[in-house]
Amino acid sequence: MFCVGHDFSNLTISIVENSPSIRRTARRFLRSFGIPDGPDFSDGASALAQFHHTLPDMVILDVDAKPIDGIEITLFIRRSLHSGNPYLPIIMMVGNSDLQRIVEARDAGATEIVAKPISAPSLYGRITQVIDHPRRYIRTNRYFGPDRRRRTTLWVGRERRVTDYDSSLSLFVDVQ
Repeated sequence: MFCVGHDFSNLTISIVENSPSIRRTARRFLRSFGIPDGPDFSDGASALAQFHHTLPDMVILDVDAKPIDGIEITLFIRRSLHSGNPYLPIIMMVGNSDLQRIVEARDAGATEIVAKPISAPSLYGRITQVIDHPRRYIRTNRYFGPDRRRRTTLWVGRERRVTDYDSSLSLFVDVQ
């Protein structure tokens, strides 16, 4: 049993992964965190068909799922009028930390990204990050999803950026 500090017993997480061994490993990790079994999918098409009707509390997607990949599923969840919850937390699994796929996953609206091969601590860390530090969502003409900026502390020094969130105007202020 993995030692965790959260009660995940009411959390439903779906896994979308082509590889049966990776899917089983991820599900085994989730069970060790106290997360009950949820619907898992061996391909993106069957997951997307299910997501038209019901969504879990969180989803773990393989960026390279077939025949519909994790990017397309994320875009459906975030942007489709038929999505049940565009705010659904999405943890994207990316093989070999491929920078191009990481950027694609982030730009599609993935909430968190975990590199394969996944480990229990890395997966637990992403799940708790989603729960303990939820990110606000941003909507622009070309993007909808979690705020991609992680820095929450103010800059220090002679010049620092001050953001007026009401008008979305960023200013540089001399704070001598």
